[in-house]
Order: sequence, then C-alpha cells, then structure tokens
Amino acid sequence: MKDLWMHGSISPSAETYEPDEPGVLDTITDGVLFEVEAVPTAGAEFDNRRAVSLLLRGELVGYLDSDIAGDMHPLIRQANSLGFAVKMTARMHAAYIPGWDRCLELRGTWPSHLRAWLSLPAQLRGTEFFEIEWVRALWGEEFQTQRHAILSGTDQLITECRLTLHANRAEVDVSVSQIPVATISAGYDDECADAVRRVESGQHRGYAKLRRTDDGHIVVGVSIAESDNTTGLQHRPESFLWPDEQEAEEAEERARFERARIAALVDGKDFNAWADTVQTLKRGGKNKAAIGLLERMLDAQHAACSITGDLPAAWVTEQAAIVYRKLGDNQAEIAVLQRYLARFSAGRGPDKIRTRLRRILD
Repeated sequence: MKDLWMHGSISPSAETYEPDEPGVLDTITDGVLFEVEAVPTAGAEFDNRRAVSLLLRGELVGYLDSDIAGDMHPLIRQANSLGFAVKMTARMHAAYIPGWDRCLELRGTWPSHLRAWLSLPAQLRGTEFFEIEWVRALWGEEFQTQRHAILSGTDQLITECRLTLHANRAEVDVSVSQIPVATISAGYDDECADAVRRVESGQHRGYAKLRRTDDGHIVVGVSIAESDNTTGLQHRPESFLWPDEQEAEEAEERARFERARIAALVDGKDFNAWADTVQTLKRGGKNKAAIGLLERMLDAQHAACSITGDLPAAWVTEQAAIVYRKLGDNQAEIAVLQRYLARFSAGRGPDKIRTRLRRILD
C-alpha cells in the first residue's frame, strides 16, 4: 500500500499504550520525529467502540483519542480500501498533565478534511493528502429546496460549481448544474472577501461542498482557487505547530495584545472612553482643551495599532480635523489627515478622510 501522510493542521490527542515491560517509546528521545501508522481497530477490549491504533514499525504504541477516533475509524478504513496506509508524524514530549511523565504527540487532520479529500474524484485527489480551503456561503434559507434536490439521499456531496460575480461586485452567486445553490458575501469574513476577489480576477469555476446538518439544514462551503489554477480547487496553506509551539505563539499573542491595551490608555482609560468628554468640551467651546485631549487619544490609538497591526478607526482623526478647522489651524488639520491615511496603501482609506484632505489641499 502507498503511504498517505496526514500532514494536516492539527495535533490530535493520543493515549500511549503502556506494556508491563519498557516499550519502544521509552527508547525515543523527546522531540525526535518518527512515523506511526493509524490502523482502525474494534473489539471487546474497546467496548466495541471504533478505535484507531497507532503502530510504530508494527508495534502498538498508542491509540488515537476517542473524541476523534470514532469519526476517523471509517475514513481510515476507506483509505485502506483505496490502497493507502494512513501515516502520521509523531514525537514524544514532556507531558503537560500533572502526574504524567511524557506524552505522545501527533500531526494530523480533522475527520472532515480527510472525508472531503476522499470524496474527490481520483484524478483531482491524487495520491498525496491535502486539506481543502472552504469559504462559508451564506445560510441560504431560500436555497434549501435546490440543495435538497442536489444532495438527494446523501449527507455530503462535493461537486463542481459555477461562480458568477454579482452586479454589486461584493457577492458571488454559486450554481451547480445551472441550479443556484448559494451566495458568498465579501462582507462575511476575510476569507470570503478573498474568494470574491478571486472570482473578480477571472476564476469562474470551483467546488461546492453540500453538507446536511443534524437538524436537516443543508449548508454549503465553496473552494475557489486563484485564477491561474486550472483545477478550481484551493488547497489550504500548510500550517502546523506542535502543542508547545502553539502555546508559545498564543502566549506571545496575549502579551502583544496586553502591550496594545496599555498603549491605548489615556490617563488610565482606553482612548475610546474619552469620546463623551471630547463632545462635552466641544459643546462648551473649549476647543483647545478638546484638541489637547484628542492629540493624546490619537497618539494612544496609533501606538496600539502599531502593535496589533490593525487599521485605526477614523472617528478620532475626524474629530481632531474638525477641531483644528475651528481653531483655524489648516496645517495641523492636513497633518492629522495625512498621518491617518499613511497607514493605508496609496489611494486607500475611508472616503470621508480622503475627501476632506483633498478639499483642503485644493
């Protein structure tokens, strides 16, 4: 059989098999990578549950955690029937659970990704596993009749689809065999926005995954490749971290956001909390005091955004520009607008800010 490596994006939990005598895992140094084969197993010793054994050079060294094994069991059997031996990269590592010495860690994938890969036509699937990038279509109550007709009696179907850019250029209509089944909206999330961009750039075919949920509703995911990809199927970028690497990255992320939170403070409060004070000062004609506060708010906002990489909301800049105008300080108004737009690529940024700057420069 050909090795099918689960080079996916997750590290599924595993339980080590502990024989009476020292086993092969005891000879492996922490952090050294090795391969295990995932083998579907069932029997009385597993309370007749569908289990997945992990073998190292034919020797049992552990089991896939039961939370995921039940779903992976039939998929691995299916892969085996197609001539694939399912393999995973593994390593031993110091345990995170008190009282445990070491743990077996794996690189794997979610059952839904393996199921999708196995559902592809053989010529499209190939012989190397990959995770497919799906973007989520809108809930689509109005498409349920069409979806039920296409899905028929099955629970999931992956099929080619046609993609048409909507007249508003912010949505994509999805059809299967000329039957409308879904809409993708650029405003839903960044992945959907990127998918709409791909259609706008010339990609008009992709793959739709229709899946029946437990309540009978049928949801749709769509895979849309870049326009120069002739298959129409988008692979997910290979991204994987071992659990300790994931924890280190998350710790750094938490520390970064804490730095940003502190940077955003003005006199101990988030700069956004001073909005009402700014309005009160303006109504009272205290524009110098208002601009003094706004300048500190701007510094805090820009400092925080420099840490997070986020684009700043426009309202603080708008208020500062208004007050500078009242104070007759055109150069300061221009400077605050340019400072804001400098965070965007050329020609980008909120229309209100760009229009205001253009008018004052003309």
